[in-house]
Amino acid sequence: MTLSDFITVGPETNLTLAVDRSLSMAYDRKLERAKQLSVLIASETRGNRALGLMAFDHIVETLLPLTSTWKPGDMATAMDRVRERGTTNMAVCLRAAGESLDGEPGQVVLLTDGRVNTALDGSGSEGDAEVEREIREIAAGLADRKVVVSAVALGEDSFISVLDTIVASTGGALRLDLDGQLESVPNLSNVEVEVQGIPEELPSGKPTWSKELNVKHVTVASADLCEQFAEDRIAFVTNLNEDRRARVSLLSIDDPLLLAFSRRAPKTTSKIRESRCLLLDSSYRRTLGVERGDRVMLWM
Repeated sequence: MTLSDFITVGPETNLTLAVDRSLSMAYDRKLERAKQLSVLIASETRGNRALGLMAFDHIVETLLPLTSTWKPGDMATAMDRVRERGTTNMAVCLRAAGESLDGEPGQVVLLTDGRVNTALDGSGSEGDAEVEREIREIAAGLADRKVVVSAVALGEDSFISVLDTIVASTGGALRLDLDGQLESVPNLSNVEVEVQGIPEELPSGKPTWSKELNVKHVTVASADLCEQFAEDRIAFVTNLNEDRRARVSLLSIDDPLLLAFSRRAPKTTSKIRESRCLLLDSSYRRTLGVERGDRVMLWM
């Protein structure tokens, strides 16, 4: 893995790593990968720069204050004690990361699944417009101070629309964690499909506060699309009218978990099997800004 096009500031510029430790990082090895990547990024970008490390959920903890005297083992030692907890407040993370640079230009690297769900006042949910508005405002302020924010999107169900906004407004870069490598979003083929809601048989079909935070979001699709997905493990859904996208993990409509749904909703099931429809849960629909019956683009 090369970081030359990801760490965009010079070797003497301050760098703060911000690791998401919220509950949604508990599955798919997301927090484990964030720990590995933080150590790797630090070791490959050392130079003469000052480095800082923080972990965030709905609050921010400084694990390593910004310093130029850090040692390679410091990062691993600090990350060893990080455990999943809490909701995801990226606004408070960005604000703290900017403050850690002490008014100087620099770069912040976010390692996160992008599933932001908490505003500065503690309210909010995944896909909440107020949560995203706060993040956009803070990112714009960082851009004015010449702070670059880049991000690594972790997990097959990462909500990357807000990360797109942050990196675009600050001049940073977005990378996907694919099979242990950091990659740009590849060129993909697409199909236009209708959106319907997720069945109650699936955990995110009837979300609760705890379930939303600690369950993998899946998108129900045809067996053919799922077979294609199994090869590369990468798929996105985008809003046709806005520049909003989310990475999705596909589950076949023919999975035994969905037998009861197939029986009670035969027309929708038929459209799914013909690759004309997807089932998306409410968090995805809010994040993408779509409603049941809307059409979206599936990229694979």
